[in-house]
Amino acid sequence: MKINPFHSSGMNPYQNQTEKQRQVERTSVTRRDEVQISTQAKELQKTNNFQNERADKIERLKNQVQNGTYKVDAHKVASSLVDYYKKLSKGE
Repeated sequence: MKINPFHSSGMNPYQNQTEKQRQVERTSVTRRDEVQISTQAKELQKTNNFQNERADKIERLKNQVQNGTYKVDAHKVASSLVDYYKKLSKGE
């Protein structure tokens, strides 16, 4: 008894897929992603003093804490806490 394969066209679907990929690779031009930064953004990067000032302040505070010279103003902390809770109670 002879068994014939069903819908056999003599083609391998895997081979067809790999051939399609090869064709795409041959025809496609190598493209690279490109990023362009505006002149305004470049200027903002140069003039960002906030980060430098913040880093200096943090360094000064670290030194004060390590030296034991950092003093907390208890009145200012208490006042800030009261203001915070007042805003919460008003729903702001």
